[in-house]
Amino acid sequence: VFLEPTQPAWVERAKAEKRYRGGRPENAGRNAEIEAMLREGKSWARIMTATGCARGTVAKIAQRLRETGAAA
Repeated sequence: VFLEPTQPAWVERAKAEKRYRGGRPENAGRNAEIEAMLREGKSWARIMTATGCARGTVAKIAQRLRETGAAA
């Protein structure tokens, strides 16, 4: 059984040429606010309520902080 690739061929070519990153750009202002709240020690639930973001967004930013050596 032959399965079609999940992405069109133009996406693969454009990514190879660095013309297409895919997805939606990050909301830098909101992410900076989330990062500041994480540094202050706020709970994820409080951050999600204050910013209106999803748990996955808070997790992604918390992981970035851990990877850069900052406490989260």
